[in-house]
Amino acid sequence: MENIPRVLQVLPNLISGGVERGTLEIASALIKNNYQAFVCSWGGGRMINDLKHMGAKHIILPVHSKNPLNIILNIFRLKKVIKENAINIVHARSRAPAWSCYFACKLTGAKFVTTFHGTYNADNYIKKYYNSIMLKGDKVIAISKFIYNHILKTYNILNDKLIIINRGVDQAYFSPSLVNEQRLFSLKQNLKLSNNFFKNKKIIIMPARFTRWKGHLYLLKIFKLLQEENFLCLMVGASESRHKEYLKEVRLCISKYGLKDKVIITGEVKDMPALYMLADFVISASLKPEAFGRTIIEAQSMGKIIIATKEGGATEESIVDKSTGFHIPSDNEKEASKVVLSALKLSQDKYNEITSKALNNVKKNFTLQTMCNKTLEVYQALLAKQ
Repeated sequence: MENIPRVLQVLPNLISGGVERGTLEIASALIKNNYQAFVCSWGGGRMINDLKHMGAKHIILPVHSKNPLNIILNIFRLKKVIKENAINIVHARSRAPAWSCYFACKLTGAKFVTTFHGTYNADNYIKKYYNSIMLKGDKVIAISKFIYNHILKTYNILNDKLIIINRGVDQAYFSPSLVNEQRLFSLKQNLKLSNNFFKNKKIIIMPARFTRWKGHLYLLKIFKLLQEENFLCLMVGASESRHKEYLKEVRLCISKYGLKDKVIITGEVKDMPALYMLADFVISASLKPEAFGRTIIEAQSMGKIIIATKEGGATEESIVDKSTGFHIPSDNEKEASKVVLSALKLSQDKYNEITSKALNNVKKNFTLQTMCNKTLEVYQALLAKQ
């Protein structure tokens, strides 16, 4: 085979989400830098087409399965893939497939990289042992300083194996200058909202899947205390079938708190830059630590003020309170409402000052280019040792 470095990324599925998007971004960077990019997952939709369109190869294996027998069988399936495609580096992005990848690499001599994408529940020995596979990489990537500190606190790992590579925002995509009136018009049509909905109101966007820990109910309690203020909040996100009862609960609370004219639930939005352009403020109300939370840096890249609970990841690293955004407590709606109110009352000059500082911070620390460059540096260092 040609002497071109080959990297195989492995994850359960390619349907949607930050891990999946990051996988595609690294695949694209690999191809642009004369690598061959392979991705192995069990399934996916549009993202698989995106992969193929960029020139990456997609391999279907049941790597989503946590069944011990499947994990063992996947060792040999992945060994075959590594051998047949002369893979140099295997990059695992999830725990179940990481177990298979680790032993497949041992059998083939391929280098093994892992990315620690979350805190992962480690409240007993079995779970902690299951998670520990993510520390077996020749290099272990933590997606934020928060995750880095969590790993050091929770597990035994040598510091020289562990590296922080912050998630990055694609500023060629999340750019205000690229969102024209037609995109805004199309978005409003898709949301079935006329201009009257937005007239003379502060617009707040909450982009988050409808799952309890994302804090929709907590945010509604905050808004209940701000009913006299002139704002409109769009709660935007996917709702999986297993969370239908939670979504029903959110709708009931909107009605119960008298917020029907102030809070609108929409489905998932594909054109996120256009959505951010509709907003004055973007809120992240997570009730437990997020590994990173890309919506924060996406909103900042679009010149919007972010208000977020101080729960890990980008919340702590990209928001300097009252300087590049606002922190709110995750367990005190009264205090949180005071912060939201102060943000709603900002002068235009102060608003512009905060968004400018936030954008400069994103450009310095949280760009997609930096994320890709640092990841490729990890690959290059491992290739040099082969």
